[in-house]
Amino acid sequence: MTLRNTGGSVRLGMLALPLAGLLALAGLYGASKLGSGGILATGDNQAIVSTGFFVSVFLGNVLALTVLIFGVMALYAFLANGRSGALVLAAMILSTFGISLMLSRLGVIAYVVPALSRSYLHGNLESIRILDSVFAGPLVMVDTVSSVSYSAGFLLFGIAVWRSGILPRWAGVLIAVHAPLITGPFSVAGAVTGALLALVGGGWIAFSSLRINPGHADSATVLRAR
Repeated sequence: MTLRNTGGSVRLGMLALPLAGLLALAGLYGASKLGSGGILATGDNQAIVSTGFFVSVFLGNVLALTVLIFGVMALYAFLANGRSGALVLAAMILSTFGISLMLSRLGVIAYVVPALSRSYLHGNLESIRILDSVFAGPLVMVDTVSSVSYSAGFLLFGIAVWRSGILPRWAGVLIAVHAPLITGPFSVAGAVTGALLALVGGGWIAFSSLRINPGHADSATVLRAR
């Protein structure tokens, strides 16, 4: 793959990839306070209404995914004119679509869950059934589609990185594997692993790209995939 004169802003933009992974780790506090099944019935309601819960959800989920959009766009711009141009385009579309759908669900967790949890603590037991009906409604389909789209997008990104010839191959594997772990029906340990893989894989890609001389005629000789 021959690398065009990729702007410094694009390569710096890929630093958003590890930053998003780092922020995602902060969001795991909020995830650990939500139980499975009946959310309010099994969650730690006192923690859910705390400022710490909102901050962890906002920084670790809402802000992390917002930052990740910039990283995805930068990675697309970096690889778009390479040997996997069509593949990278599909990866960008799928991952961005998945992220957008996730943000709608995370709005419920950030704003609706604390409000209904507070209502439950004040003696309004109906709040449990209201929130459970929310999570059992169309949000289930949105969550499923977003997880599949996000995972498919990063799988394609992983393949494109592997095939690029200029970015570390195993970094592509890490960002591909992180997606189903962080979005799938796994425990908090699975989400932690996914966030760590996103941090390490994204950082590996970002800092490797900064070492590449964009003016080199064949940048594959500058940084070989390992």
